[in-house]
Amino acid sequence: MNLPKPIEKPKGIQFQGFITIADFETYFLKKGIKRYPKFNRKKVWGDTDNQKLKESIFDNDFKNPVVLVPTKDSINRAIERGNEGDEEFFKNAYESGKNEFLTLIGGNRGEAIEKIIELNDEKHNKEFRRQQMPIIVTEALTRHEIHRKFQKDLCGVQPNRQEQRNSIWVGEDCESDWVRKMSKDYSEFITAKNCIKADTIRMKDDEFVANLLYHSTYQVFGSINGNPRDDNIDYLYEGNSTRETRSSTKKKLEFLKRIYNSHELPKNNYNFYQGLIVICQYMEDENLTWYDRGSAKELFNKYTLWFDKKCQSNKIYRVGRNKKKMLFERLILNYTSTTGSLVEMKKLLNSFTEEMVKEKVLKLDMSDRLATPEEHIALLQERLVGDEVWIRQNGKVGGKWFAPLSEMPEFTKLDYSEVKNNRADYPVDHIQPKDEDDEAHEIDNMEITTESYNNWKRNRIPNYSKFSLDEIV
Repeated sequence: MNLPKPIEKPKGIQFQGFITIADFETYFLKKGIKRYPKFNRKKVWGDTDNQKLKESIFDNDFKNPVVLVPTKDSINRAIERGNEGDEEFFKNAYESGKNEFLTLIGGNRGEAIEKIIELNDEKHNKEFRRQQMPIIVTEALTRHEIHRKFQKDLCGVQPNRQEQRNSIWVGEDCESDWVRKMSKDYSEFITAKNCIKADTIRMKDDEFVANLLYHSTYQVFGSINGNPRDDNIDYLYEGNSTRETRSSTKKKLEFLKRIYNSHELPKNNYNFYQGLIVICQYMEDENLTWYDRGSAKELFNKYTLWFDKKCQSNKIYRVGRNKKKMLFERLILNYTSTTGSLVEMKKLLNSFTEEMVKEKVLKLDMSDRLATPEEHIALLQERLVGDEVWIRQNGKVGGKWFAPLSEMPEFTKLDYSEVKNNRADYPVDHIQPKDEDDEAHEIDNMEITTESYNNWKRNRIPNYSKFSLDEIV
């Protein structure tokens, strides 16, 4: 057979060819191989897979090479190029000499071979070590080159979309790095069997965080502008454009973590948790926070009852322009992709959240003080009559009263000392929201209210302006 002469040393490669398992153990396993979790599917293989690889090696069918990157050489290259980010990255992989190599491709195969050697007795290992395997050792690489090479290699396998987008690297602290960090930091509840249950085998934990980032950016779970969700998430990764929405994503992760830590959660479908994510977004939009330490548990219990009751109800919802008929169970299955279903679900979930404010499970976040102590005293003096002060307890917002006016007048008169010394119970309200009025911090735009009314009004624009004392009396 007439065959071409092989290239002894392809560009960018230190070594390429077949070696014995014994040499793989001596020159690589014993010198330390670091699995790169962004690329190498996280310990996917079990005993059955290891046995299949062993049989493949003995049958001389193992042809797909393990690809390794020399960590120390890559550290030196980073130093030569003055790239401190690459230097830190490879030093973390090197672990002070513990790992001389970083797996680019074939992490499971490498670890399986190590496991087979560990389980074999000496007689079986003698034969096993004589067998051959393919391996490639690259020259020193940068982080950008590692991501590019992995992405090119994906053409030959069947990765899912998250595994593909993990190879998108466009610079320091890019989306693929940030998402990986978040899924690691919040893995306790993301991977928990009694919570999200996003397994790490095919990077579903990273995918969960990527979907949260997508929702924080576009306020939807499904397609947008005619483009599928996965394409849009890829666009976010490639554009490196989520700096402004990462904080919102982290708030959602903290929200879910707090609920998870409040008590043991039952196993529920993913749509159940998407509803909680919509609630969290509404809390963020309306500047709401927990009422007290037990609020997370209380909200989850009430939400579970609400969700189950809706699922059992025979109520018909009219969805979209065509007013399509849907039960709640159909609605939650569709609202990840259908705009009409999403709008209807948001209405229902926002209404539920409003009830949580009235039931003192949630409240307006007052961590950012609305008035200085001097302004607070001035506001009290404006409506002081003897030893009592007038404060607002009711109002009309968006054409709707907080409570029927016949049952609750707009203003009530309370003891001056009680109001003065209990700012949490009687907070200052910006009548025109701060983000709607450039002069919102002016005292002419402030008044003291009851906590319940202030929690209900929040940053919405009311149907009134500030009353003088004469107008109230």
